[in-house]
Amino acid sequence: MLNCKEMCEKASAFHDEELNFYQRMRFKIHLLTCGNCQQFIKNFKLSIAMYQRKNEEEAKKNVTDEKISMIKDKLK
Repeated sequence: MLNCKEMCEKASAFHDEELNFYQRMRFKIHLLTCGNCQQFIKNFKLSIAMYQRKNEEEAKKNVTDEKISMIKDKLK
C-alpha cells in the first residue's frame, strides 16, 4: 500500500490515467483507508476543474474580444 507522501506524488499520474493496473489498485486501496488523502484528492480534482473553467472563460473572452476588434475595424 502507498503512503500519504507517495499518494501526493502520484496524484497527477492517477488523474491523467498514467498508472498501470497494479499502481491504480494500490492508489485506490490507500484512498479507501485514508481520510486525509480522500480530502487531498477531492481538493486536487476541484483545483483542476477550477483551472480548466478559468481557461475556458478566458478563451471565450479572447474570442469575443477578437470579434469586437474585427467589427470595429470593419466599421472604420
